[in-house]
Amino acid sequence: MVDGGERILNGYKILRQIGAGSFANVFQVENIETKIRYAMKIYRGEVDEYLMQDPQNEINFLRKHLSPFIIRYVEDFQIEEDYSRRCIVVDYADGGDLRMKMAAMNNKIPEQLALNWFVHICLALAKMHSQGIMHRDIKPENILIVGEVLGGIAKLNSSQTIKEFDLDPKNTFYVGTAQYFAPEKRYGEYQEKVDVWALGIVLYEMLSGGKFPFEYDFCRGGLEDYMTKLPSLELRQLPSEVSQESKDLVAKLLEKDPENRPSIVDIIKTPIISKRLSLITEEFLLGIEISRQVKELLISLGITL
Repeated sequence: MVDGGERILNGYKILRQIGAGSFANVFQVENIETKIRYAMKIYRGEVDEYLMQDPQNEINFLRKHLSPFIIRYVEDFQIEEDYSRRCIVVDYADGGDLRMKMAAMNNKIPEQLALNWFVHICLALAKMHSQGIMHRDIKPENILIVGEVLGGIAKLNSSQTIKEFDLDPKNTFYVGTAQYFAPEKRYGEYQEKVDVWALGIVLYEMLSGGKFPFEYDFCRGGLEDYMTKLPSLELRQLPSEVSQESKDLVAKLLEKDPENRPSIVDIIKTPIISKRLSLITEEFLLGIEISRQVKELLISLGITL
């Protein structure tokens, strides 16, 4: 409804649009009673069932998967004037998404900060993968930065592409964002390691000043052409100032054969990552409550630091 020139939806005042996707727009909103600000995703009425699943899939995911590194679900509802349109309310990320953050920093992200954010998303994916869920659209636009202490906490945003991978190995080829497609997506049968690949692309971007890890012109070539050529494309070298540990990590993440590509649990166990996890769990770098939740996750995964 509209009240005095302002649009109010289910007790939230819409302040401004902060994002747009293929099937939904995202707005910053304010609860008219508490004055707390949130993000509201408003889905358009039309849905292409071949390319996406019902919004309820995303809602179910957010309700079930609570993590300090996954954006927090608040509520969902349908618009009274149009019941075909669904709204999801989540915490507002005051730091914007990672793409915006990179641009604000002129794509000059310190290696240690990039690794911190990388660890946060690893923990989000570890929780998802351990419960048989893959994201399928890992990219800077789906990584949100919350707070300012120690550079902020990176949180994985939900997506319509989320899917249980243990039920059916056959998956939609076109789901996700082309630049982050793992090689095996070409064949339509893939599992959770597509998320590992995509996260490798993101880490490379952060460490390289925003560059893409492979020499390819997406303006001239299409998705089919890229996927055909990807197995033979060589990984570009990272800048000399990037540590060898980080270079080795990126190379592991971007292993083209999924059988040889490490799982998220394997990545968490690597020294460069486990060191940062120790800071979270033992030195309470992100606070006592987050430390407790991370410890519980690691125990459930059988990981000891």
